[in-house]
Amino acid sequence: MPEGIISLTTLTLGITLPELAVNLRLFKEKKSEITLGNVLSFSVVNSLMIPPIVSLIGTIRVSEDLAQSALPVMAARGLIFYLLTHGKNYVSWGGASILLPLCSVFIKFNYSVVKRKHNNSRLKL
Repeated sequence: MPEGIISLTTLTLGITLPELAVNLRLFKEKKSEITLGNVLSFSVVNSLMIPPIVSLIGTIRVSEDLAQSALPVMAARGLIFYLLTHGKNYVSWGGASILLPLCSVFIKFNYSVVKRKHNNSRLKL
């Protein structure tokens, strides 16, 4: 398995598992408005604050695959989420049935990109 997949999976789990635990606890306590706010603020902070902070330390290099396909998919997913929740304090089951397959397609796509790059780098050696 490529090191990139292992690294990204470990990083993602380390970031999202505590967030998931807090959101599950809040949901169980019937505080869904806090859960939705927490998810949205987590996404906004990760998207809008982390890249500028990291760029203060060094240059952020974005691969061509990411710039041409992954970023537009992320933007579309964000727009769909906004449209599904606009004027509401919840995401319906219908909305979840749209977002979950999109997320799985996005994860599969990213995995295939990393796997292809890993295979190409092995061929060049």
